[in-house]
This record gives sequence, C-alpha cells and structure tokens, in this order.
Amino acid sequence: MASGLPAPRTAGGDGEGSYSRQSRLWSGMGSMLTPSLKEAILNHLSPPAEGSGAIHYADFGCSVGANTLRFAQFVADTLKARPDVIDRDIVCHFVDLPSNDFNTLFKQLPPFVGEGDGSGEERTWFADGVPGSQYRRMFPRSSLHVAITALTLHYLSETPKSILDKSSPAYNKGKIGPNGSSPAAAEAYAEASRQGLRKFFECRAEEIASGGVLCFYTPGRRDRAHPEHQLFEEIIHFVPPFEKAWKELVNEGVLTEESLDAFNIPICHPSIEELREAIEHPPSAFRIEKLDFIDKFALTPDNAEETVFKDAQAYGQFMVNMFNSGMGPMVGDYLGPELAPALVNRFRQICEKDYPVKKAAGFPMYMSMCVAALIRK
Repeated sequence: MASGLPAPRTAGGDGEGSYSRQSRLWSGMGSMLTPSLKEAILNHLSPPAEGSGAIHYADFGCSVGANTLRFAQFVADTLKARPDVIDRDIVCHFVDLPSNDFNTLFKQLPPFVGEGDGSGEERTWFADGVPGSQYRRMFPRSSLHVAITALTLHYLSETPKSILDKSSPAYNKGKIGPNGSSPAAAEAYAEASRQGLRKFFECRAEEIASGGVLCFYTPGRRDRAHPEHQLFEEIIHFVPPFEKAWKELVNEGVLTEESLDAFNIPICHPSIEELREAIEHPPSAFRIEKLDFIDKFALTPDNAEETVFKDAQAYGQFMVNMFNSGMGPMVGDYLGPELAPALVNRFRQICEKDYPVKKAAGFPMYMSMCVAALIRK
C-alpha cells in the first residue's frame, strides 16, 4: 500500500469510468451559473481599452469533457455580443493540476474557425492549458478579464495534519472525510477550507483586472456551525457506501484498520457564510453581485430511467463509474493495484443491495449548492 495521503486526481481518458464521461451528470448545473455569468459580462465587465490586446478568460479546475468546452463557448459568444468586444481576439486558458488529462481536453477542442471541414462546430477563440493549483498565482497581475471555477472550491489546498494525529481530538478515526466525523475533525477540515478559500480569492484578485468578472458554483452547506453535516440527506453519494465497504473489508481482514484511518479525502463543502467571509476578507477586492445558496438542486443523468437505473447491476455500475471518475485514481494510488479492486467490488455490491430502497424512493439526486458572480473593484 502506498504511503501518505491521496492526491486529488480525476480519471483521465474517455472510457466508461473517466471524468469526461461522468461529467454529463453535472451538465445541468451550468444553468445555475450561466444567467449570472451572462449578466456580469454584458452589464458589468469593463474590457481593456481597444487596441490593448485580447480578452482573456480562465476556467480554474477545468478538468475535461463537454461541460468545460460549453462554458468556454458560452463566454466567447457572450463577449462577442458586446459591440466593444465583437472584433477582439479571445483567449481561453484551461487551468488545472498537472495530473489533469490535458491531452484528452485538447483532442476534444473543436477546430478553429476556417480550419474544419464544415461538418461540425468551429470555435472562434484561442486555447491553451495552464497546469498548477488554483490556490496559487497562475497568471500575471491584472491579465484576466473573465474567470470561472465550477465544482472546485470544495477541494482543499491541503489536508489538515491534525486529523492524522492520534493524540489530537481531531483524529479522524474510521472516517474518510468530514461528513459524519467528530466535531473536532470536521472543524479541522472547515478551517483548512476557510484558509484555502481566502488564498483562492487573494490570488484571483491579483490576476483579474479591475472591472473583470469572477463566477463560480460549488457544493455547499447552509450551516456554518456543523461542518460534519456535509451532504444533503437524500443525495445519492458514494461516500457513505464507500466507507461501509472499507469497514466491511477491515472486519474481514482484507484491509487494515490503519489503512482506513490514514485515508482522508481533501474535500470540505463550505457554507455560504464562509464563502462571503473569504470574498470580503481584507483587502476585499471583489464586489458581490450575486451569492446565493440553493438548498436542493436536482441532478439528472442522461437517459436515467432507460440505462442508469434499469436494474441493480446498472445502478451499481453507475455508482462505480461516478466513484472512479472522482476518487478512483486516489484510491488506486493509495491502496495499490491488488487491494483497490477488492474495495471497488465491495462498494459495487453494497450499491446493488441498496437498489430496491433507492428505487422505491425515486432515486433522489440532490445537492446543496452555492453560486456567485463577483466583479473586481
């Protein structure tokens, strides 16, 4: 088994368990952000003076898949709707960790206008990839005009050390994250989240020009006081059955108790109050145009009734694919090629057993979300 904490890494490529395939589940979330993003670009963005160069857009934590490209095209189309931008060059910067599968993303790019065969969509914007952490500076000062980040702000810049310290009240024994953990462990996660959020907005304040736009949406929670309550109660989420699978294999002697205690995912859903505090943290470089909490946002995968949930096996495979796209590489790196498949297989079995209960409930798929549109002062 590999030592140390897992590094956040999504599954690359375009196979069944890749993030590119599973990102279709999140495609509907774009509807939360696009109205505010359009409003901010059309009515609040102050583009650079004519003749001073291109308009620069950045997608932080871009990953891969159609959702990333849809946002880029949406931003370009919205910018081109402004008379003072219509003839300007637009550069889309796709930003993510070096482990992101940029090769797959680049292969998914439509051909540049005039370079295709006329049979499909063409793009009018230039593109590049920028590897690095969103919790660090990535661009020159005042060089960006529009930026977004989608489903990334719940990832921590680092996992708190106290949750691995057996002598600490925050020691996260028997859990893989803050959900359902002790108040001390959950608060350690929440404090790491607050520090990372402040750093994110500090870095973007340096990079985004005055009058620029920053929009985001992220899984969130309503209650600041209880970070151990991370998930909407009805959500179909892989963490609870995954923890159950790990504990079953510990009890059977397949995995060690120490392996579970030392594995902690670097994720914490922030509350809307914590987001506001991070945005307004001195020197408070952004003006908040929108910051809303959506208590119950429904997720609907493509062709759910016909394919995903038609029987227990299909549902189990769907859950495995969702797990593999987001956490599979982390678990594989941590447990290694011999033990990781056993854990995933037990996880599948548990999900298949849950199928009758989920079916009777109508397969509820909900998340609590925070969405925002900010303007650089």
